[in-house]
Amino acid sequence: VSTQSTWGLFKPTKLSLNMASLFPENQKFINKNGEQLSISELSEKQRIAIYFSAHWCPPCRGFTPKLVDAYAVIKATHPEFEVLFVTSDRDEASFQEYLGTMPWLALPFGDP
Repeated sequence: VSTQSTWGLFKPTKLSLNMASLFPENQKFINKNGEQLSISELSEKQRIAIYFSAHWCPPCRGFTPKLVDAYAVIKATHPEFEVLFVTSDRDEASFQEYLGTMPWLALPFGDP
């Protein structure tokens, strides 16, 4: 999203989205304990990072622990922040194992 400046160039403006504006009303999310959460329970989340990753991807598995550490620091001062894991795993067992290392939410395996 941008607006035109006085010099004819484009400058960025703030784009305001939340979980409810990104997903359908009946969207479900899961955590590493397998608990399902509805979109309405997440409507207050104002900052969303979407993390595309997979258990079979060595660079992803190396990055995930660093993201877990950063997530803890950010959540301590910004409770409105959330990460959403979107898997590229090939099977549900790998997805579940990998999600077990993450403190954030995920789209369920196989969710389009």
